[in-house]
Amino acid sequence: MRFLVFVVFLLAGCSSNQMDEPPAGKVQVNDQKVDLESGAYQWERGTLFSKETVTTDSASPTEMAEAMDKEKVQAEAEAEISFSEQAEDIQVYLWENEQEMEHISEEGTWTLPSESGEYVYEVLGQWPQGEVSYTMVVQVDSL
Repeated sequence: MRFLVFVVFLLAGCSSNQMDEPPAGKVQVNDQKVDLESGAYQWERGTLFSKETVTTDSASPTEMAEAMDKEKVQAEAEAEISFSEQAEDIQVYLWENEQEMEHISEEGTWTLPSESGEYVYEVLGQWPQGEVSYTMVVQVDSL
């Protein structure tokens, strides 16, 4: 009986490090922190004996950006992504319009454009539990 109780506690302890929800993300731009808005994701959560996969859908990053506050940032500033839990993989895309996007980073760091304007970024983060799409919209002011 003691062995069974030990095994149950051991298994419960091993599964407690798993994230039940996707992590929060921010982008550091000079002295500013810009929040990432989570969009669609697929996320596995639960314990060793009971797992579920949650799949959500959302608007495209350009549609999400319409309802988001535009953070004013300096042109040609360095941007660096951070998450509450480190991602295994990060991809960053600059959305040109509803159908076109440009892959700009695999490292989670990039330089913002030099031209003034509104820019919509999509960040794809991957963890052992799943993948999450995040959106950020910034208003770049020229130097």
